[in-house]
Amino acid sequence: MDEKNVANLNETYHERIKRGKYCPSDGTTPVCTQGGCKIVVFTFFDNDMDQYRKLTHLPLEKIQCPSLIIHGTHDTDVKFYDGVYAYEHIPSCERYWIEEGSHLGFWLSPHAQEAQKATRDFLAKHCPELI
Repeated sequence: MDEKNVANLNETYHERIKRGKYCPSDGTTPVCTQGGCKIVVFTFFDNDMDQYRKLTHLPLEKIQCPSLIIHGTHDTDVKFYDGVYAYEHIPSCERYWIEEGSHLGFWLSPHAQEAQKATRDFLAKHCPELI
């Protein structure tokens, strides 16, 4: 699907939403239900996931800025291994693992304040004008 078709499809989707002709079938994907048809509308999330599947290697070793990886050890949305991998491949990277932290552990875990302090300390060290 080329950019023009995506733009037209997206415009059509927004116009139909305004007229109430689309309804969410699963809470996220708009589907046309007029006249008995069922047409799933292309979403940009689909495109993002398609592009992600094509990635074979991220050149993390080329990152040269100060980096801090914060990751919950019990994150079910992003594998903990992904955080470990990033930490191991970004030169001079620092890390903070949120013990038993979920994907929202930075905000909602019992260790959230510690994770936020680690972030403030990192920023104070590398970019004090932000603190």
